[in-house]
Amino acid sequence: MIVAKGRYLSPLTNQNMINKNKTWTVIFGLSLMALSLTAQENLQTDPILNFKTFYEIGISANATRVNTNHTVFNTSDGQYHFQKNNYLPTIDASFNYGWLFKDKENSFIWTLKTGVNLLSRNANLTDSVGTSLRLNTGYLQIPLQFGFRSPLKYNTVKNNFYRAIEVNAGVYAATPITQKLDNPDNIDAPGKNLPTNYFKFGLIGEVVFTALDSKGHGHKFGIRASNDFPTLLKFKDTPSELYPYYYTIGVFYNLTNIYK
Repeated sequence: MIVAKGRYLSPLTNQNMINKNKTWTVIFGLSLMALSLTAQENLQTDPILNFKTFYEIGISANATRVNTNHTVFNTSDGQYHFQKNNYLPTIDASFNYGWLFKDKENSFIWTLKTGVNLLSRNANLTDSVGTSLRLNTGYLQIPLQFGFRSPLKYNTVKNNFYRAIEVNAGVYAATPITQKLDNPDNIDAPGKNLPTNYFKFGLIGEVVFTALDSKGHGHKFGIRASNDFPTLLKFKDTPSELYPYYYTIGVFYNLTNIYK
């Protein structure tokens, strides 16, 4: 006999209680397994298929150089020579809005996005007497990119994130907003405002790795490159009369991804 709280329990009654506890344990374990499998099933298809638009806010670290075919500029202050193959660090910020398009079978996603990017472009140069200078220009860029999204072939779902690759390419227009021509060490010198003195155009492309959950939250980062066309739409001369064309490549990370 087994005594519990002043009552006697038969071996049979005790065995029934043990069996009930085992049953509830099994039910609880199966419930957790079902929830886990459901979460995995929800990510067997790309969660972005459930959305129509998206927002992105990102930051990038780049290396920039001037176009080596356009390094000599004759200005009213004399002749300037830009250094060839001289990469300088720059930082950009991007604010993009885009649309998602799906094929009839909902198995492939195309994207179209645009927005406003804030760019910094730097270049080293010398004047006619050999003085070393640096040209710092801030640009407002408006890109238009078309792309597609494809899931990774292996390990598509990992840690409840659906992983995919995006490839985007397009064109942009950019206009300078500030510019400074000074000694490279004089970093505190103020720049001059340039209200749309000219527009430049170019190509932009990026390869993006994404790991997103069912709500579109997660990580997006990759490589981005841009190249200015060697032509300008000029309305007014800048104070420096210098118009270099830049090639830039860098890595970026999106601080915010919002899908709707």
